[in-house]
Amino acid sequence: MRWTVVPIGSEVHPGYPETTVMVRGRDVLAVVRPPKVEGTTALAALSHDGGRSFGPLQPTDLPMHESKPFAGRLADGRHYLIWNEGVPGRDTLWIGVTEPGSLGPIVRVWRLVGGDESALPLEMRELGETGATHEWAYPEAVAHDGVLYVVFSLNKRHCFMAKVSESALD
Repeated sequence: MRWTVVPIGSEVHPGYPETTVMVRGRDVLAVVRPPKVEGTTALAALSHDGGRSFGPLQPTDLPMHESKPFAGRLADGRHYLIWNEGVPGRDTLWIGVTEPGSLGPIVRVWRLVGGDESALPLEMRELGETGATHEWAYPEAVAHDGVLYVVFSLNKRHCFMAKVSESALD
């Protein structure tokens, strides 16, 4: 295989540039982890040539904590994005979807996990994870047979999986 490295923007320094992409034909939308700044939003850059080049990396209107986002496409053509936003910043993972066939904007949003102590299963107390706030992060997902399987970490020490019916994202 031959790899080609393509820079995505240089005007905005994203800190840790963890990036995910949504693809529709030759259009590629790169969604980039924002820098560590209060009240920050996701950064994004668009390519119209299959990812050979990108326009400028710019702030969006999507609130996002400085953490790794993940994107994919559902069977019906909608794209999804999973990201962190909350207080403190990684205490909630969100999932949002676009209209079918569109790279954006996100039109519906649900909380995947987090936001309060009740998100933590009781059996986790045995592992010493009993604090009032938790860090849910590093999502990865795959859609298969009408189900979106999402894996993510808790406090960088434990792994969880959520199974979300694609029809629940209507």
